[in-house]
Amino acid sequence: MKAVVLAVLALLGLAVINVAQAKAAPPISAFARLPAIEQAEISPDGARVALLGGPPGERTLFLAPVDGTDSVTVRLGQARVHAVRWVNSDYLVVNFSMLDKGTDYSSGRQWSYQLNRNVVISKEGKLVTSLLADTQWSRWVISQPIRAVLAGPPPMVLVQGLDLAVAVRTGGQDSRIQPTADELTAALWKVDVVTGAARIAVKGGPYTQGWDLDLSGEPRVRWDYEGDTGDLIYYVRPRNAGWKPLDLGPADKRLGVFGYADPEDAVYLLDDTGDTASLLRRSLTTGETTPVPLAQPAPDLSLQWDSLRNTPVVVVTVADRPSYQWLDAQLGAVHGKLSKAFAGRDVQLVSWSSDRTRIVVLVESPSSPPAYFLFDTKTNQASALGEAYPELAGAVFGETRWMTYKARDGLDIHAYLTLPPGHVDGAKVPLVVMPHGGPAGRDSFEFDWLVQALATRGYAVLQPQFRGSTGFGGAFEKAGMREWGGKMQEDLIDGVMTLSAKGQIDRARVCIVGASYGGYAALFGATVYPSAFRCAVSINGVSDLALLYGSKSRAFGRDTALVNALEEMMGDPRNDAEAYRLASPVFRVTQQSAPVLLIHGEDDTTVPLQQSTTMQRALKAQGRPVDLVILKSDDHHLSSTASRQLTLESLLAFLGRHLPVGA
Repeated sequence: MKAVVLAVLALLGLAVINVAQAKAAPPISAFARLPAIEQAEISPDGARVALLGGPPGERTLFLAPVDGTDSVTVRLGQARVHAVRWVNSDYLVVNFSMLDKGTDYSSGRQWSYQLNRNVVISKEGKLVTSLLADTQWSRWVISQPIRAVLAGPPPMVLVQGLDLAVAVRTGGQDSRIQPTADELTAALWKVDVVTGAARIAVKGGPYTQGWDLDLSGEPRVRWDYEGDTGDLIYYVRPRNAGWKPLDLGPADKRLGVFGYADPEDAVYLLDDTGDTASLLRRSLTTGETTPVPLAQPAPDLSLQWDSLRNTPVVVVTVADRPSYQWLDAQLGAVHGKLSKAFAGRDVQLVSWSSDRTRIVVLVESPSSPPAYFLFDTKTNQASALGEAYPELAGAVFGETRWMTYKARDGLDIHAYLTLPPGHVDGAKVPLVVMPHGGPAGRDSFEFDWLVQALATRGYAVLQPQFRGSTGFGGAFEKAGMREWGGKMQEDLIDGVMTLSAKGQIDRARVCIVGASYGGYAALFGATVYPSAFRCAVSINGVSDLALLYGSKSRAFGRDTALVNALEEMMGDPRNDAEAYRLASPVFRVTQQSAPVLLIHGEDDTTVPLQQSTTMQRALKAQGRPVDLVILKSDDHHLSSTASRQLTLESLLAFLGRHLPVGA
């Protein structure tokens, strides 16, 4: 890697601003490409940076020496790689997913799962081993999360897998096989990353779902899920003591668990049951709970951890953009300097060497694509590692604003509004309403390739943080329960009405576009509120709630956390069949339904393709305009450049017919 050394900190902000004025919108391919850099992780010794990304058509792992020129490129092809993590300065774990799909012809049962797995790569770029490949039962588990890394020697990782548990029940273990007389239970496997040799370090109980470990690899927190009751129960183990339940309070004021901190032998807890969130620290030794003072009130918060020291370093609160309260003064000082240099953008310290002299920094905003830098605390200088979307250099993007409006029942709803480049206040532009997925999720102060692709072609984009979204407090999130097609949907329309009343949009030119739950909201808008939306686009969206519930029950079992979460959000279809039907767009199609574009991944295991093909049939039966685009070999997340390209091309062509910019 040939690093580009920039100016001193005082000049950094000026050095990285794109000042070129684009005369035309960038090509679709510049937005659709998978990021050139998705993740950057520095080795513990600070000698190398692992860059996960690559050219549009393939994924690569680039191992770049900080001092020197002998870099290594590992070609990953079309693999769906999610993350990389250093075990020590010689080995990395690469996490990826692969499709497991087939039919049991004796029973006629079909299955389709995305299996999450890990391989080890050396600093020289050689494939060393595949974790848990030789363990008999772990191959059946959906995911094999890394719970801890031990630098060694010898270097080891603790991976969660499965093992036999005789004469006990699993409580719906996250496994793709059905329980039998010899049932399976969670197990922590200790694996030598060089040889691949694995042995069981800890075996879970009948309901165990996972562990949080200390720096030596010993479990300190365990969580069990009792499928019959739907209870998630936490246990803690102080040093030199046994397991005991962790009291998280009554169900209506239950505390959240962030994780275990080594230096204090304590767990960090979240209380978000009131108007403002509280951060608590509970000693495992004494059981004493103490509040962590917060600089400013917020309805919700999160923690960023130092994995090398296993302790939280910063409290993050987010309204329109993140705010940082540093618990670690050393890292906080670096963040303060860089935030001044990159004013107007969000600065994240994403990785650092064990001595903290070299820090990987991510800088972005809604109108500034992600860029990665390596900051040297000794020289006070930064080197550019690269940009996520290099073909967008010099482009002019839409302006993103934060707004708050009232829902019809008086609840405050927040939203991002992105206006086209060069927009003049008072000019009425066509609007795309884009609800996020989840629905327990939220949009963030970050560059969104889909939003900016639309904005640069003349569309305003509204991203409402409707009730049920996370990040605005526990009460706000719970307000979305049983509101699929109800108040969550009304929150979207109320946002449109607010913009219309202010004269910012043309009320007659509004379409709704969304993915996953957002796709569901788009379909519900097209069928139940056709007068509000001229058209709708569903990307991997849900059309039939009972069908979704049934597919998840068959895949994982009715007593699993996932299925119980669906029941909590939507109700139990065995008791609320009519509510499920009324909330399902496929049963609400009429001859007045708006034109619909359906886009769906062929190998989507989160929301199966059947959800879109079923909706297509229902719309055709009523004679309504509908197009279906199937993304070949793609999953739920638009995981290839080809899928993103086809999605954008199909979306813009559809909007061009039904929501033309110049009309």
